[in-house]
Amino acid sequence: RTDAPTTDTIGRVPMGDPYGVVHDEVQGQLADAGTAILRWRQASKADREAAGKEVLRILDEVAVDLADLEEMVAIAPSPADSRARAAFLHESQRSCRELRDEVQGRSGHGDPAVAAPSKDRKDRAEL
Repeated sequence: RTDAPTTDTIGRVPMGDPYGVVHDEVQGQLADAGTAILRWRQASKADREAAGKEVLRILDEVAVDLADLEEMVAIAPSPADSRARAAFLHESQRSCRELRDEVQGRSGHGDPAVAAPSKDRKDRAEL
């Protein structure tokens, strides 16, 4: 049939729909961020700041692409595609938030000396 939509190599995204390109870019950036966070976790104190800046730089790039993806959720070719796009978007945003929080010392990972004091610690210290 000649009127069937052409699909990319994934077989789901119509050709001309930029979602597939941006989706793949985000997946690659998240893989890069995963590698960078491992380097940050293993970095010496001397190298930790530079490694953290690299993670944050990658996450800033991902944020730009996620903003583009957010616009593409509404223009998905079907409700099922819209739900799948929204799920990928939200999972990617969650991953970025967790990585950023870790590097910025707002989670239980990493160097406790770098982590911001929790409210509980402050309350206990005041007692």
